[in-house]
Amino acid sequence: AMAVPGLEEGTVSVHLFKDNKQHLIKAHESALSALAINLTATRVASASTQGTLIRVFDAKNGQQLHELRRGMDPADICSISFSSSTAWLSAASDKGTIHVFSLGAEEAVGEGDAAENPKSNFSFLSSMLPKYFDSEWSFAQFQLEPGMRHCAFGTEDPASPVVTLYAIGMDGMFYKGEFDKREGGQSVLRVKEPLFGT
Repeated sequence: AMAVPGLEEGTVSVHLFKDNKQHLIKAHESALSALAINLTATRVASASTQGTLIRVFDAKNGQQLHELRRGMDPADICSISFSSSTAWLSAASDKGTIHVFSLGAEEAVGEGDAAENPKSNFSFLSSMLPKYFDSEWSFAQFQLEPGMRHCAFGTEDPASPVVTLYAIGMDGMFYKGEFDKREGGQSVLRVKEPLFGT
């Protein structure tokens, strides 16, 4: 499968080569800024130029599965990445913070309940309030200085209590962080070094 920006602003064109099918997802009102597909080609994630929301869709039928909130202020989302198991999704913007969202896969946390993204305290009133109050917020955050970065997840170990996240910046720096897969919150910065030495 392949996902590419559609001809109409804010749409994603999904090509399912195995099924010889193609369909269009109306993902956002404004133009796309970032797009990702998972390793098994079952999920598509997108962000618009507004940069406040990331939406995750079923690649086969275009159904929206998650609406994930990066923040309230506009930002340039330059990177979206699925983990290899599709348990996690990261989004990096020019604001510096890399947000990590749980996609609810049970295998992400091992035995017990899957990690859940927080919601607004007013989400129970979502039918009466703006959609802002019904979005899922990030489960973990990797706080770096402002700047454009690309991010990716490390190899997933179901037995490990942590998830590893890597980032490479336009400033030539390499970062490695870890977050607790049950607790979330702020990632611990393990490595910050120049990509090509000093």
